[in-house]
Amino acid sequence: MTAVDVQAYRAKHPPTAAQLRMLSALDWLTRIHGYPPTVRELGGRLKIRSSNGVNDQLKALERKGLLVRGERRARALVVSDEGRAALAELRGEA
Repeated sequence: MTAVDVQAYRAKHPPTAAQLRMLSALDWLTRIHGYPPTVRELGGRLKIRSSNGVNDQLKALERKGLLVRGERRARALVVSDEGRAALAELRGEA
């Protein structure tokens, strides 16, 4: 998807409360540990038992341009600039 497509998709499908919680947890865990959590660690933090459920939420965040995932790496989860802006807005910092 191009940047314009992602913005249009996000406008039509804003992130859900659960997706924003996941993005916030990912950002927080990355900041306190200095590296991103694994899918299982993220699920454990959010009390999601199924790694498939976590992956579904992560894929949705990626489609919305709020998350960047590296391929074939356990800790390759990065909150995008758009994701940081969404978190700042959520916290009332924007």
